[in-house]
Amino acid sequence: MGLCASAAPVDPQAAEHSQSIEKYMHDDFVQSCQRLAVLVLGPSASGKATLFKQLKLLYGSMDDKGNRIKPGFKTNDISHFRRLIHMSTIANMKELVEQAPNYFAEGVLDVQAGTIFEYISEDEKFDNKVETLLKRLWSDPGVQAAFESAHEFGLADSAGFFFDHEILSLISRPKYTPTPEHILRVQGSKNGLITLNINLKKVDYVLHDVSAQKNRRKKWIYKFEEDVRVVVFMIGMDQYNEPSRQNGSVDGVTHGLADFLELCEEPALKKCKILVVMNRIDKFRTKILNNPPWEYGSKGDIDGDDGDGNGEGDDEAEEEERGPWEDAYESIGPIESHEKGAETYIPAAIQYFKQKFMDVATYTKRGPRAGKHAAIVEFIIVSVLEEKGAKKVFNSMQNLLLK
Repeated sequence: MGLCASAAPVDPQAAEHSQSIEKYMHDDFVQSCQRLAVLVLGPSASGKATLFKQLKLLYGSMDDKGNRIKPGFKTNDISHFRRLIHMSTIANMKELVEQAPNYFAEGVLDVQAGTIFEYISEDEKFDNKVETLLKRLWSDPGVQAAFESAHEFGLADSAGFFFDHEILSLISRPKYTPTPEHILRVQGSKNGLITLNINLKKVDYVLHDVSAQKNRRKKWIYKFEEDVRVVVFMIGMDQYNEPSRQNGSVDGVTHGLADFLELCEEPALKKCKILVVMNRIDKFRTKILNNPPWEYGSKGDIDGDDGDGNGEGDDEAEEEERGPWEDAYESIGPIESHEKGAETYIPAAIQYFKQKFMDVATYTKRGPRAGKHAAIVEFIIVSVLEEKGAKKVFNSMQNLLLK
């Protein structure tokens, strides 16, 4: 009676010994991670800079002497971002004015504003005169037509945000100080090695963004071979129908897949665990409903109709007409084919693109499908522009260390 409910007596000494072992293992782990190096890779405009800025806001950083810097940005950083916001806003409008004739027969209707703006330099003082010109041009049908097709020529993602009339009024003030949201949204070019040091719970995390040095990979990659434990690879999901910022002949996701293949095949990183961050899920959800991936780069309809109604066009011509994501039609199907509409269509689209990266991982003998001893590859789907998205990336990176 009662045997099933009885438990073996606990040996206090054994329990204490077990706890001491666990503490030793934990302390040993912490000591081994005193300076944990992480590579953050991915194509241009995938969100790497935004992630770094978010982590600074969330966890602070450390300077070269090991001194802690509280969360946020220093005064000189804020001044830099203020100038960057002004310069990029002018540059983005110049791009739209230049592209307007390609998307609107008359080009810019407000000819006077367009002509004056041609002589505005990116270094121009951002005053009320510039603000007024930007507001006039942003309201112009030609500029709006170009903006609607901005994905075709790779306009900066932040452009629309800063062209809002209220934002323009704010950033043109003499004593304008960029808010954290403004700093997170502005984009700028990067040169050299970008490093972020974070100290959290007695562990130093050193994140390196070496994307700007991609062409010199053979010269720097082996410097990280001994120290790097995790590689964070970022990709902008919404770039499936946008020209790559680095190779305009392909879209951003196709370019990202090529970069991911290089990463997986890099001998110096063969033992590293990889966290694939499928970024900008917010923009992807909005875009995928109106821009099916199989239509990108396609000149004909999905059934290969040759124009005479019989659908029996030349096979070779049909292949040339179809875009890079032609198989998405069979995998996702049009939204009308989903009984629950966007509720099931969007997850199917996400899974389709995720599978592309999983296939590369498996091909290079990484990830769960390559066997239990294969190098770990994990995926998370977020928007690092959101605080919770950046936290998820950092937490997933930490958890990956324990596996």
